[in-house]
Amino acid sequence: MNSMNKLIRFDRPEFKKKARRIASGACIGASFVALLAASVASPATQVSQASSHREAPLVSLDPTIDSTDVYAFVSPDKQTTATLIANWIPFEDATGGPNFYHFDPNAHYYLHVDRDGDGVEDISWEWDFGPMAVKNGKSFLYNTGPINNLTDSTFNLTQAYTVTEVAGSVISPTSRTVLIANKLMPPDNIGPRSLPGYDVLAAQAIYTATGGYTIFTGQRDDPFFVDIGSIFDLGALRPFNQLHLIKQPLEPGVDSVSGYNIHTTAIQVPLTDLAPSCNSVVTNTACVVGVWTTAARPTLIAYQFGAVKPMTTTYQQVSRLGNPLVNEAVIPLALKDAFSSLPPSGDTPLAAGTLAGPAAADIFVSSVLTPELQQLLPVLYPGVFTQTTNVITGNLPAYPRNDLFTIFLTGIPGLNAQAKSGNPFTNPAKIASEQLRLNVAVKPSAAVCQGKVFGALDGDLAGFPNGRRLEDDVTDIAIRAIAGGYGPALNSLLGLPNLSPGNLLTDGVQKNDKDCMSSFPYMAAPHRGTDDVHTRNYFAWMMPLLREANLAQP
Repeated sequence: MNSMNKLIRFDRPEFKKKARRIASGACIGASFVALLAASVASPATQVSQASSHREAPLVSLDPTIDSTDVYAFVSPDKQTTATLIANWIPFEDATGGPNFYHFDPNAHYYLHVDRDGDGVEDISWEWDFGPMAVKNGKSFLYNTGPINNLTDSTFNLTQAYTVTEVAGSVISPTSRTVLIANKLMPPDNIGPRSLPGYDVLAAQAIYTATGGYTIFTGQRDDPFFVDIGSIFDLGALRPFNQLHLIKQPLEPGVDSVSGYNIHTTAIQVPLTDLAPSCNSVVTNTACVVGVWTTAARPTLIAYQFGAVKPMTTTYQQVSRLGNPLVNEAVIPLALKDAFSSLPPSGDTPLAAGTLAGPAAADIFVSSVLTPELQQLLPVLYPGVFTQTTNVITGNLPAYPRNDLFTIFLTGIPGLNAQAKSGNPFTNPAKIASEQLRLNVAVKPSAAVCQGKVFGALDGDLAGFPNGRRLEDDVTDIAIRAIAGGYGPALNSLLGLPNLSPGNLLTDGVQKNDKDCMSSFPYMAAPHRGTDDVHTRNYFAWMMPLLREANLAQP
């Protein structure tokens, strides 16, 4: 715990001076180093993204409350608003019928906003879902014919939902205001016969609420892109396969999430409601909001004939997600499920040892200050990475990793730190809490999904870790940060290290498999069941074998 007292101070005069450059709109010119050799970046490279899918043991057993990603950004096409997105239910296969995917009516789903950094929500939006309504119980079909409108009788299994704005703490709110009630979600994207005009149908499910809110809830393409298959095979990055301890042939990255869908809870919020005290000055902490999502379940349920019913009105938080990859790749197994149940206000007591004791505190703190992935890099890539423990004589940052603590637990002063956020071990009046922090005074740098994919690492301060846009390649950003390869822009602006080859690391996947929409909810339409890419890839592999065995016509 003593190492916590040595955290880097981003409020030193030189950093304040550089922060003023942000506020004045000074150009940060930085050309990024080429990521892959031409032999790797071939046209056949598949691309996509994913962050916290199946991130904890208990959550992996309960996919309907598994939040895969949180996004928060000022809407490029409507800059008086910010878009907040929480995606759920990982790896939805488009062919998953006849009981297609939907939300659980026995859970509460939330998007939370903390305006001052104390780790307690100041405003939240709660999604509550009704049970699946059946029009024709004598049929096993999800739809009994083509669906052209949400109210069609052929839409056999429907689910309605209500969104409530909660002021103050969810546990003891000061007020609750229903924004929309009993609205239908669009059907899952089965195929062209069932849904001859899916985009038109989905547009019917974009609802406008009083106060300038816009809401969409339902199935979309999973916008996250990442090569999960290779990364979790002992930290392998396919473009660097020949440098790994256990070598494999060099190959491009493969988007593990390509072809999969998710269910989303998306809301577009007026900036005057999101950050009411913001005066559009970047260095004003009142312009920074912390965002995260949770899901909660009844503490007691009963299984009855054909039904699951809550037996209590008391709910327990069972999932949590703010920054991408934190619980998945930073929090160790001993704390993953506990972290899922913990509000951000519990992070400082956990680190101090007052919540769960010194052993849990040591595990939590060391996972940030001495991240396991950094420790593995010299082992998995011998001769490529070297590590020292006190000064940088190798090519990995020295411990403790105060930069990671600042970025993920306090926000960067002058950019996205909040009034009450900071290092509580050097200033007891400050609070450290894991949230996705967005400075709404930093305006969009590009059109929808056209920002620089490396975000702040490439000098684009409208991108991650200042909020998160759909195009931000958070996987590459995270692994470069772990390896101390922050790039020339952040090296110049904040003095963060730009070590090589950490500044070249990539999983080889830097774009989603489907293009964004130009307007809310921005995420592409879900993949259709009849076009299931996983099935087609299987048959593309299988057909030559069948022909060879004379079991299929040429």
